[in-house]
Amino acid sequence: YMVKYKQRPINNFSVATIVYRDEDTIEKTLDNIIANTNRGNQLVIVSGKGGDKTSEIVTEKIKKSHFFVNRNYKLLSKEWEHDFSLQKNYALNNCKSGWRLLLDADEWLDGYTWNMLPHIIRRLDAEGIDCAFFPRINVLEGLSREQLEQYCQKQQLESKKVAAPAGTTQEIGNCENAIK
Repeated sequence: YMVKYKQRPINNFSVATIVYRDEDTIEKTLDNIIANTNRGNQLVIVSGKGGDKTSEIVTEKIKKSHFFVNRNYKLLSKEWEHDFSLQKNYALNNCKSGWRLLLDADEWLDGYTWNMLPHIIRRLDAEGIDCAFFPRINVLEGLSREQLEQYCQKQQLESKKVAAPAGTTQEIGNCENAIK
């Protein structure tokens, strides 16, 4: 989804992504972000220190792309507390732009949605709307039940309900619901 934090220039927006044991999916997500954002955008990635090579993949991908200059890219670490919402709020709070697009490490947007973002932001501003949801493509779509179970097991997803303060992200992860 995309959320507005403060009034800022509408041409720029930040992309926030959290990663935790996402070495199998993060490269495709980064390719999608890099191919579809302009140099005025910011990328904030928060690593949950999952013990795999995700952070290294992110660092190498950003270096090779020559796309995000130092001021427009942050790779932050925050100890994983088995709560997606804490990671997402930390990522969103470290973004500079007024509009912030939150993508999971296993999600990406189609080209049409990326192209429409500046127009969508202008319309949201004009109508006084602070939050919008977009259709996303997810790596889990099209996987068999066995593949989904393996993915959830690797991620060590747990069902957890968390009360979130107003204006923050709340995430409830439930692997069982994902595979039904």
